[in-house]
Amino acid sequence: MIKQWIKKMWGRIDSPSRYAEGSSQGTFVEVFGDIPLKKLLSQKEEISLNDSSLDWLNCPSPDFVRYIDDHQALPFEGIPYDERYYLKTPNYMVSQTHRLWLTMEALKPYLKEGTNHQFLDVGAHPYSLDVLMREFYGYQGKIKATANLPVEESWREILSKLGIDVEYVNLDKYVLPDLRLPDIPSQFEESDNSVDMVLMAHVIEHLYHPFEIIKEITRVLKKDGVAIFSTDNAYRWEGFSGFLELHPFVYDAVHETSAMTFSFWRGHNRFFTEWDFRIMLEKAGLKVEKVIYQEIIFNGFNQEMFRHPTISIPRWKRDILSRIPAHRNEIIVIARKD
Repeated sequence: MIKQWIKKMWGRIDSPSRYAEGSSQGTFVEVFGDIPLKKLLSQKEEISLNDSSLDWLNCPSPDFVRYIDDHQALPFEGIPYDERYYLKTPNYMVSQTHRLWLTMEALKPYLKEGTNHQFLDVGAHPYSLDVLMREFYGYQGKIKATANLPVEESWREILSKLGIDVEYVNLDKYVLPDLRLPDIPSQFEESDNSVDMVLMAHVIEHLYHPFEIIKEITRVLKKDGVAIFSTDNAYRWEGFSGFLELHPFVYDAVHETSAMTFSFWRGHNRFFTEWDFRIMLEKAGLKVEKVIYQEIIFNGFNQEMFRHPTISIPRWKRDILSRIPAHRNEIIVIARKD
């Protein structure tokens, strides 16, 4: 039994992460340790995404999916076509439908009505969340997006018509930015205590020195302002399964990271746990208010786009992720400035 072996090797397991919100129902060993792992993972029955036992997936609403279907991709939203996955040329919104929906679901409770509310999207490219805020959610506040890649003038014009301003910021102050932008600053234009809300969606994992930009976010946030961070969860189940199966890589293939090459697209440099976030954010002067674990379903919506659309998940995966949210693949951390 897993539990007996763990106890024999290390005795009682105790670490900060066991007290995390997503671990409140127990660790994997505590919940499933009495079941042989082979038996647990042999439950191959597929559970439809529409099954009520998967309501915690929080799948996008039909209106949202229709919006994505009808959305004409803007010039900066294109992604490479890959015939292994796609039947048609995709765009960023199609490829990230569930993630965009869940990010907006986390944002919505903190967005205020009116034109005076100021929102800063850090590392915003390809600006899909900002476009969604305007077109689908009807947000009327000020939107400022940061970029560390060249923004074509035609892109600026499109974004400007949507009321989205763009400023250049190097998010990793100790690393040279894109060579086409040698002199961009590592600070925001915004003054101290001037921004109501900051979003950093799937950016932190690309940075070598994330604490520096977190301090900068804290500087510009108003008192009681909200900062929201999302990234791949370091404790997601895929890491454990890759370890068990001796997969060629645990998280990312080495050639998809910055380990072998250095370019403007660095790939993922680190994966973060809830505890990592708590340490960094609280040290920077932010108080963690809420942690949300989500399981992103890829290729599961806009199904006419995908060669093999995801319409179900295995029963064993449902059982693990429903009982231990801390093993889901996405972590969203919401913090507030005291």
